[in-house]
Amino acid sequence: MQTISATNLARNTREILDQVANQGITVAVERNHATIAQIMPPQQFGTEPFAVRVGAEYVSKVHMWCNHFRPPEKYMEAETKTE
Repeated sequence: MQTISATNLARNTREILDQVANQGITVAVERNHATIAQIMPPQQFGTEPFAVRVGAEYVSKVHMWCNHFRPPEKYMEAETKTE
């Protein structure tokens, strides 16, 4: 996770938001060496109604889904380490 100061966020808001949106990263914002916020892309959730045929009848169902468009941070950190 990238960490930036609140001052850096104030000076570079557009660039930081572009990184979050385009690269899917999470940014921790610090003030006085304490994390005060995290900026991350939204998780995408949805529902889809559908029907299932059971014999001569139909049963209504709702399918719920979540789009996990990025791997967990612990896997991303492992990929960025160089030996």
